[in-house]
Amino acid sequence: MRVLDANMNGLIDYTEFIAACLHSYNYLQDSQLKAAFCYFDKDGNGSITKEELRECLESEEFTLTEDEIANLIKGVDINEDGKIDYLEFINMMKAL
Repeated sequence: MRVLDANMNGLIDYTEFIAACLHSYNYLQDSQLKAAFCYFDKDGNGSITKEELRECLESEEFTLTEDEIANLIKGVDINEDGKIDYLEFINMMKAL
């Protein structure tokens, strides 16, 4: 209870409760973003390559051209290294 009781009055008031809920929500959102990134980062090296993106997005019914894959990467790749790192992924997701 001490963690939630910021003013140490022995009670959890409304603003302390809301602050705890927001913190919990942000934690869940961050963990979901990390899980989503890991889904695309198949080899776990910290970046999403064109090949990994293709593997995740394509199916028997849906294919992407090389240009389409390149444009997807280019639209997110801030440092222009040809891959999407975690920070670039987070920036893209939060911009949606």
